Amino acid sequence: MRNKNWLRYGFASLILAAGGAGAILVGCTSDDSTDTPIVNADADTTDTGPVTGDDAAADSSVADSGPQEPGKIILVHGVTDLGPNNGTGFARVCFGLGATADGALVAGLAPQPAVASPGLPWAGIPIGTGGPFGSTGISLDSLVVVPYLMNADALAALGGSNPATKTMTCTDLLKNAVYFPKPDAGAPAEAGAPAEAGAPTDAAPPVVLVEGIHFWRLDGIPAGTIKNNGTYVLATSGCPSDSTKGANCGADFTATGTLGRGNLKITAYTLDRTTTVAADEMGAQFIHASPQLQGLSGAVGLPTPGFSTPIVDAGPDSATADYVPFANYADGGLSYPQATATALIKAKVNLATTTIVAGGPGTPLGGGGMPLALVNQVSAPTPDAGNDLALGKGFVFVAVGDPMISTTDAGQLDQLKSIHFLGFPVNPNVPKLQ
Repeated sequence: MRNKNWLRYGFASLILAAGGAGAILVGCTSDDSTDTPIVNADADTTDTGPVTGDDAAADSSVADSGPQEPGKIILVHGVTDLGPNNGTGFARVCFGLGATADGALVAGLAPQPAVASPGLPWAGIPIGTGGPFGSTGISLDSLVVVPYLMNADALAALGGSNPATKTMTCTDLLKNAVYFPKPDAGAPAEAGAPAEAGAPTDAAPPVVLVEGIHFWRLDGIPAGTIKNNGTYVLATSGCPSDSTKGANCGADFTATGTLGRGNLKITAYTLDRTTTVAADEMGAQFIHASPQLQGLSGAVGLPTPGFSTPIVDAGPDSATADYVPFANYADGGLSYPQATATALIKAKVNLATTTIVAGGPGTPLGGGGMPLALVNQVSAPTPDAGNDLALGKGFVFVAVGDPMISTTDAGQLDQLKSIHFLGFPVNPNVPKLQ
């Protein structure tokens, strides 16, 4: 590993002029959008503000009666690489909804985020960032959600040569898309009869996006996954098959050098919104989402992350910090890919001095750490959004990035690709998409 204390950041420069990850996702509604918002016909639509954690029922478990709030989504852009057609790692998101994946209809919204955050060259979510994803107000409980990971670099280039695409919705952009063939696909369907020739027009040629260059259609999230009154982390991971990042993409990656989906995927994690947290404690769940860290486990062991709080006036023979693990680690630590988030624990922490460490005292991963204050800056840079780290609430912490990328040698965007922690409320405030 390049740095013994690989989570010790002189990390203020990582906080981009964009305002950080949360601002990129919260500020995802275009000011000049003319689309009609998609809303639940049964919902009260008089409130146009954000969906807040306080709007949920006190007991937020899914029930047959009582308030039914659409499930909340926290998106984490944790892919390793997006291949040679994407130099920045920026992605945007479209999605389809339907009773089945094959029948899912692409939502008529702009690719999210719809506008560039200040300091970024174009709209997109940088690798290693995340935040609450906007809600349309529609319940996703009974719907399959099909994510489309859009190549933000390619869309920006397309907008330079064809300005009309800048205001196109996902429906328009993907209407004529060329997809990877399905493994069991038969002979291509025959083309219909040509249209009769009419008078010449000045109409622009149709926009044709190509999967593997402009976007990747990921496997659908099954119906019943994103339940009402719940919160879910949707974490992207992997690489397209033309990536050159090899093992850093994960153990299940096979490079082909040709266009393909590779092992790009999105994984849903259910969060705990029902456990009560005392006013002087912080609730914590954890998700290990770093294949690069997993690749080093043979040398340094599996991560055993937790809180580490300095002990004031510790004696010479006593521990210098109070380490509270996020789980009991009966199997020796957390492995990637992690099937579920760890169970919520409750701990006394100090928002000013507590750090998150990847390992306990005396372990190879126990040095350094990322202060909670810095996790908060990276994850919730917009104070008025109400998603800052605080006592009396539950949070989920997510490990993303590559421990072999130096935080001192890399530029700002590459620093975001280095190993770090993100932290979000298990019941966040989310913006409403329009």
